Amino acid sequence: MKNNFIKLPVVLLFSLLLLPTISNASSISISARYSEAANTFLIMDCLSGWWNRTFCQDKGGEVQEYWTKKFGLIAEDQILFKKYDDIRKRYYKGLGVAKDDIGPYADGLFAKKSGITEDLLAPLFYSSNNLQEALAKVKKLVSDDDFIFLQSFYEHYKTKYQVLLDESTPFKKKVQELNKKLQNKKYNNFFSQIANYYQVSENMKYEVLYTWFPPMESDSSSPTNNFLIFQQNPIKHINSKDEDIIFHEIIHTLSARQPQKQKEEISKIFLDACPSVNNKSLDLYGGRILEEPMAVTIGQILFLKKFFPERLKWNSQLYNNPWISSFAKLINPIIEKELDQKLYFSVETGKKLGSLCSELFSAANFMNAQPNK
Repeated sequence: MKNNFIKLPVVLLFSLLLLPTISNASSISISARYSEAANTFLIMDCLSGWWNRTFCQDKGGEVQEYWTKKFGLIAEDQILFKKYDDIRKRYYKGLGVAKDDIGPYADGLFAKKSGITEDLLAPLFYSSNNLQEALAKVKKLVSDDDFIFLQSFYEHYKTKYQVLLDESTPFKKKVQELNKKLQNKKYNNFFSQIANYYQVSENMKYEVLYTWFPPMESDSSSPTNNFLIFQQNPIKHINSKDEDIIFHEIIHTLSARQPQKQKEEISKIFLDACPSVNNKSLDLYGGRILEEPMAVTIGQILFLKKFFPERLKWNSQLYNNPWISSFAKLINPIIEKELDQKLYFSVETGKKLGSLCSELFSAANFMNAQPNK
């Protein structure tokens, strides 16, 4: 993500630093559901390869590759995919429709608030149980011509994607088992505490949806609106334990919802304290500088320490990126202490984290400067 936040003078909000948890506490509930509509949508969305596959977490075109080997692809398919891609862009904020006005403050180093609702089509499928129900909602949003095409698009590929839907049957049992675990009120209390830390007061309800993905070594997950989408192979990954990944993704949605001014002020003071993070590294790494380490330290490290300490492996890489994994471990004591003291995420926190960032860069530069022996 390219972060072009405005560097305005910072007004330090000292009154926030020692306040207790806010009284209008956020309430967070989480449940899981298997949706044939969501599964169908994401299979075909990934297959089309729209917008360089960014939103399918499909970095290498694995779905197209798998589909080609199993069912084949011809020139006609590419024509249909192009029409589908055009429709997707027409109903995506910033591509076909205007972005939301988020006010005078930028998102800085954090998840975009506008990103929560940028995709107008996907939630219509995610909120539906079957394709017929989803298309009824789609009809109210899109033009008549676009609706006719989408209806025929799904009908055209039905016999093929149905094979993958049938393969997805184990997700139904997985969802039932996960729902039993998610009924633990301690989970909701923990994340209400995190929402308060980010100064998010709205009540939120999340649904975890499982969708088909080829049998790769790793699976993927991403938040969209109030849905947490898991893309897994229903055979290879059926026994995966996903609670910490679920909560990792929830942290991103809370981060996106924190006050915009807070995002900008913390981002600015962090970068002032860590000048090694320059415009070039921001363009390259964006949210991975601070956003992802925060999600790992809260959604994975602190969550596992609290509920599944036996699954927390400090001696292993916690994220498939050395900066994110290392920085998450480094900032963990600071975030844990602030949560224990019922403090807010604040500019003072940003200054502390920025200092650690600078120290980590200095250590890396020192080691790189040493001659090889």
